[in-house]
Amino acid sequence: GIVFAKDTPNFIANRIGVYGKMLVIHEFTKGGYTIEEIDKAFGPIIGRPKSAVFRTADIVGLDTTANVVKYLYSVLENDPEREVFQLPEFYTKMLEKGLLGQKVKQGFYKVEKTKEGKKILALDLETLEYREKQEVKSESLDRVKGITDLKERIRTFILQENDKLAQLVRRVTFKTLLYTISLIPEISDDIVNIDRAMKWGYNWEIGVFETWDALGVEESAKRMEEEGFTLPENLKKLLATQEKRFYIEEEGKKKYFDFLTGSYKDIPEEEGHLSLLKLHKKNKVVYHNPSASLLDLGDGALGVEFHTQPINAIDDDIMDAMYRAADLAEKNFKAIVIGNEGSQFCAGANLMLIMMNIQAKNWELIGKMVDRFQGVNQRMRYCSVPVVAAPFGMTLGGGCEVCLGADHIHSRMELYIGLVEVGVGLIPAGAGCLNMLKRYLFHIPPETSYDPSAIVRHIFEIIGKATVSSSAKDAKRLMFLRPSDTISASPERQVYEAKKIALALADNYIPEDPWEEIHLPGESGLAALKYGLKLWKDTGVITEYDAVVGEKLAHILCGGTTNFRTPLHENYILELEKEAFLSLCGEERTLARIQHMLMHKKPLRN
Repeated sequence: GIVFAKDTPNFIANRIGVYGKMLVIHEFTKGGYTIEEIDKAFGPIIGRPKSAVFRTADIVGLDTTANVVKYLYSVLENDPEREVFQLPEFYTKMLEKGLLGQKVKQGFYKVEKTKEGKKILALDLETLEYREKQEVKSESLDRVKGITDLKERIRTFILQENDKLAQLVRRVTFKTLLYTISLIPEISDDIVNIDRAMKWGYNWEIGVFETWDALGVEESAKRMEEEGFTLPENLKKLLATQEKRFYIEEEGKKKYFDFLTGSYKDIPEEEGHLSLLKLHKKNKVVYHNPSASLLDLGDGALGVEFHTQPINAIDDDIMDAMYRAADLAEKNFKAIVIGNEGSQFCAGANLMLIMMNIQAKNWELIGKMVDRFQGVNQRMRYCSVPVVAAPFGMTLGGGCEVCLGADHIHSRMELYIGLVEVGVGLIPAGAGCLNMLKRYLFHIPPETSYDPSAIVRHIFEIIGKATVSSSAKDAKRLMFLRPSDTISASPERQVYEAKKIALALADNYIPEDPWEEIHLPGESGLAALKYGLKLWKDTGVITEYDAVVGEKLAHILCGGTTNFRTPLHENYILELEKEAFLSLCGEERTLARIQHMLMHKKPLRN
């Protein structure tokens, strides 16, 4: 999207963003915090990127950040907050020592390779020596992390919690809000462009003034005065209104408070922006259940929206909606778009549900779940109308398999996609193995002789190592995205663009037929992969149970106990997926991995 800014130093996003980060760094120098605590408190918990403050500095480069800060200090001679744009002593020492961040592999964090794998170290800013990264322990963070609604979580954390981290976040947030409102009309005439700049430029989930509305303008203003802050004239102007909000909604239209006129104005519709939220409000819902909705996107496109927040985990309701979408689209629509406006596209299957069924030894039900998920992804694959997936953020496990079944993927730049099931002692069983094989075999011309062993080994390493892309571009390298798949430069326009692509594909669309002659290496390829697994196990690269899971994966990708001359139907590969998945569900060590992931949010290497 386009942000309209005035010609002032660093425009909007860097003026506010750098101010906020420097505020945190100066507060940090007063002592009492670790860099891990800072990054935890100023990350996704308040709707900011996971890299938060210090990890972001490493990514950008400490020297680059220093140049921006020095420039702002030199030109903002009349800014009452000018001293915030001064580098603290420890930062200057880091620059002198060459600790410039990710580009030199050491900054606030450092990754060290050990026999056990990678170890993340963090910098002790008093000694400028590295130590092991510490777990963050905070009662306030523990209490609010379960609140899935971002605005409610921000309000609770900043206004109701009172431990040292909550106090710090409240202090920094209040100062940032007050500084930003004082910059109107210097950097922008309106709040809309400021909020867009922070969301699009700094990847905030909600902007400065959206955050203020979430806190409650009147309540937060009282807290500000109680804590010794002076309220600027712009804020007093808003508080004098009946609404006392920066944004309001009237007759289905969202409006913003305009400081120049002292009234509310319509937010101009941005060309190419298709809001799913607005479609809900306009009664464009074709079907709805607790986990998913089908929406009329207009022009003959049907939208499939997941909304099992916070991670859009796939459950029976989502699969039901996908089946219904295929049936409805074939009767009344031209194309299907799978996308949503959540914080993540889809981070996989509902692990809790799988764990409960494993504990109950309900193998028949687990088998039916696999059949249903494979079935719905295949239904989409061979639907008589084109299907376009619009992923972003975490697109893992089942979320990745949904995308692999689409005719086209139109992704955002920020895409962390991968088949990560081995981390919980399982294998992809929603046609993920099948579709990865097809991804790589599709580009081999007919009648061409080839060695499938090298292709299978490559796919085996991607899935077996639970490889996740670092971006949409990286996803193309891994073939989660095909060369023909596209990338959106604007999160706000992604669904709109995906719809346009889907409708273009609909002209003269002919779905492909199921593959009936897939040639895989069979027993010879399986033997080679098993030998490789043994070497990894003997040298300590993987655990004994990693090897067990790896053998199950290898069995699928090699086509079982067949040989290269035997043509295999797609359904045979799906049966191998199901068989391996059920077999691993019966293993105690898989149950332990699932329980550990649910409890600790990281894999167990048992």
